[in-house]
Formats: sequence, structure tokens, C-alpha cells
Amino acid sequence: MPPPGKVPRKENLWLQCEWGSCSFVCSTMEKFFEHVTQHLQQHLHGSGEEEEEEEEDDPLEEEFSCLWQECGFCSLDSSADLIRHVYFHCYHTKLKQWGL
Repeated sequence: MPPPGKVPRKENLWLQCEWGSCSFVCSTMEKFFEHVTQHLQQHLHGSGEEEEEEEEDDPLEEEFSCLWQECGFCSLDSSADLIRHVYFHCYHTKLKQWGL
């Protein structure tokens, strides 16, 4: 029994990745974060290579776009904005499961 005012942790999660056409599903936030982190690393590494080439043309045209399904988020400031945004998608995925 949890202490008064504490909500018991919900264990039966079904967390589905919505990055592009990915179909990964897991039941723990730790594995879900690890999986999404891999998407981010691949996306930013791939973007970084292209940006190096583009920097010669125009260094101000850096763009960090979210590839989460039905999300149009794009940051022109930094990759940190994109990372924070995508991790919010992870948190939101958990909240949606709790709501079900």
C-alpha cells in the first residue's frame, strides 16, 4: 500500500515508438528512452554530416526537425531543443497509457 497521497506506480505499460515508421514496443520507460535515444543519435549524427557541408554555404540554415508521427516541430536554435522536445513525446506516450 503506498503512503497517503502517493499514486501506485502503474506497471503494465505498452509504449509504442512513433518515430517515423518504427514499430518498436516495450513495457518499461527505461527501454523506451534507450530506444528513442538511438533514433535521436542517428538523426542528429546524420544531420550533422549534412550540416557540415551546408555550413560552407550558409551557416544560419541549420534545422532540427522532429520525426515523430504527425509532429511538425522544428527548431532553428539548437539540437538541445529537439532532444528536449522528443523526450517530452516519450513522457506523453507514458501519460497516454496511464489514461487508458
